[in-house]
Amino acid sequence: MSVKSCLRIIICLISVLIFKSNCYAAAALALNNGLSFGTVLVNTGGGSGTLSAASVFTSSTLRASGYAAGSVNFQDTILAGIDLLVNFSITPSSVTLSGPSSGVTVSNFTLNPSSYVLALFTAANVNVLSGATLTIPSGVTAGVYTGSVTFQSSGTLAGTNTITLPITVTIGQLINITSVRNMNFGIVQSTPGSQSVILSTAGVITGAAYSVGGTPAAGVFTVTGQPSQNVTITFPSSSFTVTSGANSMTVSALTSSPAAGQSVSLGSTGSFNVSAGGTLGVGANQPAGTYSGSYTIQVNY
Repeated sequence: MSVKSCLRIIICLISVLIFKSNCYAAAALALNNGLSFGTVLVNTGGGSGTLSAASVFTSSTLRASGYAAGSVNFQDTILAGIDLLVNFSITPSSVTLSGPSSGVTVSNFTLNPSSYVLALFTAANVNVLSGATLTIPSGVTAGVYTGSVTFQSSGTLAGTNTITLPITVTIGQLINITSVRNMNFGIVQSTPGSQSVILSTAGVITGAAYSVGGTPAAGVFTVTGQPSQNVTITFPSSSFTVTSGANSMTVSALTSSPAAGQSVSLGSTGSFNVSAGGTLGVGANQPAGTYSGSYTIQVNY
């Protein structure tokens, strides 16, 4: 081999190395936004939910709002006459978030796209979206939880680039309402004429022509949730029916304390009691019997 041939080969190899270096020096990652589960409300039993890379949250146990998939921008300039496959990944596969209590984890990360083919002689500029599954243990303490994972792009020739992907979630407690005591109109004597028996939210009977005893009592419910959260009480229906066999009466004009529609704070304890009363319409010569029925009280927040 002549000296001229050897020199030509060396120059050619140097040119290829420089060409490859120029091709991939521009590869870079930039954070558009972190992975946020927003505000998640959970009951004391805990639960889990999945945020997709398309920013859709699904769960049978959690209620979420203000969430957003993570987004990382990948850019590269390709001048070589070949296609190049770049893969995207997240490590570790599961992370425990820091916050007021332990055990809040994020796992099962998904990416869209999970890989990208760099086109011939075309600059790459792609946003990679990320989702994951949030798991909240029972008895978790409300508050802000944070963590992070590593987002990575890698290719055989382009090498590896990494960036930190932050994760955040604000956890609050779902509103729960529990029945403590049934509404009870006591014992009312039937009369030849109709009568209206009024049960106050304090459990006091008025209006009955003949109230002969029993244990009248207002209905009582306990509402629990996030401390200091404001809620309102409503009755989806203003009346309900009580029956005894084929016979019936109507309870109407439902009232509550706090009053329906009034904004009430759950206070520092995260709970308060609601009492409920109403008016029982007793028909003329109403057949004797033990009458029962049900009604719905609703907490809006």
